[in-house]
Amino acid sequence: MCGTGYPIVITMELQPLDDGGTLLGVSEAGWKTDEPGLKVSHKNCSGWTNMAMCLKSWIEHGTDLR
Repeated sequence: MCGTGYPIVITMELQPLDDGGTLLGVSEAGWKTDEPGLKVSHKNCSGWTNMAMCLKSWIEHGTDLR
């Protein structure tokens, strides 16, 4: 529920890249399109960006940034 009181669907996709890397895709569905819903959805977006950077650091360097 992500603290919204209504369900949000989060989808993560991993795709291999030709150079040996991996592309991470994160999408969310179900956010309300009113002002509070948009504000929280945008805040969540920056949270996923931070989480992806932390995951990259842990995978590549064994560093826990959380």
